Amino acid sequence: MNHRIKELIKEKGFTQQELADKLGINRVTLNYQINGKPSYPTLENIARALDAEMWELFATREEVLAHPHTSIHC
Repeated sequence: MNHRIKELIKEKGFTQQELADKLGINRVTLNYQINGKPSYPTLENIARALDAEMWELFATREEVLAHPHTSIHC
């Protein structure tokens, strides 16, 4: 599963440390989660903390708009 969590963290103006603090975990744990295969609940928590929709963890708005008849499956 490919995701763009690190890119989205930067887009939203956070550092990994700031996001980890917001999630109540340490940066090493966050890094482990986003470099591995994050679980659905972890993805939900990350999206919520970044004030983002779940799909934004996987595609940019431009990618979605460029393919209006393609569905994204998580």
